[in-house]
Amino acid sequence: MEVTTLKKSKNKLILSIEGTSAAYVNTLRRLILAEVPTMAIEDVEFRQNDSVLYDEMLALRLGLLPLKTDLKMYNLPSECSCKGAGCAKCQLKLTLKVEGPKTIYAKDIKSSDPKIVPVYPDTPLVKLLAHQKIEFEATAVLGKGKVHSKWSPGLVGFRSVPIITAGKDANKDLIKNNSKILSVSGSKVKIIDHLKYSGSLEQDLEENGFTVEYSDTDFIFTFESWGQLKASNVFNNAIEEYNKILKGTQKVIKENVK
Repeated sequence: MEVTTLKKSKNKLILSIEGTSAAYVNTLRRLILAEVPTMAIEDVEFRQNDSVLYDEMLALRLGLLPLKTDLKMYNLPSECSCKGAGCAKCQLKLTLKVEGPKTIYAKDIKSSDPKIVPVYPDTPLVKLLAHQKIEFEATAVLGKGKVHSKWSPGLVGFRSVPIITAGKDANKDLIKNNSKILSVSGSKVKIIDHLKYSGSLEQDLEENGFTVEYSDTDFIFTFESWGQLKASNVFNNAIEEYNKILKGTQKVIKENVK
């Protein structure tokens, strides 16, 4: 298997993965969505809420706020030394006490850990009128997307690499007009820039005498982080989780198969 980075930024990672199967690439996709832990608000205790939103509605908005995550400083509650009872190693407190008139934003929330704050501080939560008040204390914990989507680290997907063949009557001027994206040698068309290759271009190819099929072994893999973790850290953490699962499976097999 060969992996090539096509694009890398803080919150986005696009890879070319060659010489594998759709099953393996889909496993990576599922691991990222379900197994990479992030921090999110789990419990909210409202002491006062005069806003137009019911407690449940405001709690939902709070739970879906992406929070910057530090995987080195916090443990999953199930893996913590406190055994899930709740301590500084597996949870933190966030508080808010405000009075209107004003619009409350994510940045108004005070965190007990300055490293764990909302990723998007200008996210509006609710608007207060004069004399309306909100006061709450929230608890954020590490969790995984397989338990609830609020802990999912981002958006991920993949597609098969197109295999393009020029027919006898193919209009190769189309290739010349898109020379920064495609090249042709005989009947074989090569994609030079996968980032610029689009569905509309593929439709043009099919309408101009080219055949487009799809590889069973080569894929373009795209991940975009919601911002809790860097995209590269999420991908690396997914691989680590995969290795843990494989080692656990291997151990069970050795213990039960003679």
